[in-house]
Amino acid sequence: MLALEKRSRARLQQGPRPRIAIGFEATVDLSLNALELLKAIGIAPPARMYPHDAIENETALAETFAYFYAHSVASSRYVANKELFRKLSNLARKLESTRAIIGGTAVAFAIRFAKEQCDTVVAGRMTKATVEDLLPGNITIIGSQVPEDDIHLLLEFPGDEPWGEFTSQRANRMVLHSDEHNPYFTALEDLKTNTEQVKPNVVVIGGLHMMDNFPYKGNQRIERFTELSNYLGSLEKETKIHFEMGVFHEFELFSNLLEYVFPYSDSIGMNEQDLPNLLSMLKFNNITKVSTQKPRVAVVLDQMRQVYTLLRSKELHPNQRHVTRIHLHTLAFQAMLTTKGTWENAKSATAKASLTATRHVCGSRYIETHKSKVLMDDSFSLSVTQNSNRVPFNAENPVSCWEEKDYEFCVAPVLVCTEIKQTAGGGDNISAGGLSVQS
Repeated sequence: MLALEKRSRARLQQGPRPRIAIGFEATVDLSLNALELLKAIGIAPPARMYPHDAIENETALAETFAYFYAHSVASSRYVANKELFRKLSNLARKLESTRAIIGGTAVAFAIRFAKEQCDTVVAGRMTKATVEDLLPGNITIIGSQVPEDDIHLLLEFPGDEPWGEFTSQRANRMVLHSDEHNPYFTALEDLKTNTEQVKPNVVVIGGLHMMDNFPYKGNQRIERFTELSNYLGSLEKETKIHFEMGVFHEFELFSNLLEYVFPYSDSIGMNEQDLPNLLSMLKFNNITKVSTQKPRVAVVLDQMRQVYTLLRSKELHPNQRHVTRIHLHTLAFQAMLTTKGTWENAKSATAKASLTATRHVCGSRYIETHKSKVLMDDSFSLSVTQNSNRVPFNAENPVSCWEEKDYEFCVAPVLVCTEIKQTAGGGDNISAGGLSVQS
């Protein structure tokens, strides 16, 4: 995979630097140990676990955290109780384990793209101090500055550790926020002006999970979605649009996404929770709250085929697009589906995504094999259907690619980091890594 990465870097150096424009989530993240914070604030393991839609009090926080801790899936929740969120934030700043970092979907994508030698513009609203102190100098941020940053608490938790009667299965995180700016993605207008002038190769849209269960007034959410879809529809076809999914729990919001965002997206990035959630909405019109965090390759390949077929079967209205790229990132492997003749370097992109996963979670620019392990089996089936062909793992050529119908699949194992530094922002970094060699 390192050889594939080396060749893709050589191709990038031979041509003009890819131009990427990204919106919208920009935050200051306080990353810390979840159990340490809960203990410090006096929240004990609850008697039951339950995924509340929004956090109104400490009981709701305990029950919601227990639910996602036991299932060991990434989650995000809006804290409606502003006083509780201030209390948590103030306490988090005092803990020795807390790291303050610049974050959010747009910023995470931008930092990764900049590392991969792409010209990057971020549409987001942050304070002047945060931009000057925390944002790398090779990234351009557009959007007026704000008096206070949106703060996110990244409650990181380890794998195989008990919390009362609940035990985590793998390392993951729960994100708490009480945002004022991100749910409105008010930098959209700045992004529109910029892309009219710069003509980027790719526009990345993400951070829309900040809209989940947010208390909008009247038709504010639909008005923002309408503006977003009008913008996406105005982009030239040469500019590809990537939509990075997130944790969506609210049915109405997901319905809005299917109307205003998916029909304008060439490419979709997702994890093992997002894929079955999207498939459930497309097939049955309902939300899947949690799914297995260790899916089989054959299962997700079948799910990707179904999502691809269902999305492309929908009638296009003016300025809409059919999806041509689906990138699934999981703990154990990367899987990418691309329509033939649309996205170059799919094999290199899948390898790059895998290597980025290892580097990000280990917090290192190097691939250190003694700090990682392979969870993927030594072979996988192409489908769960009977008598499906199997693909053996080949250490000399670890990225497997094959053609079906009008699309190509590529699958790569991930060297799973065993000395974990961070999990938050993993999906954004992985997706950006893959896109960087296809832009």
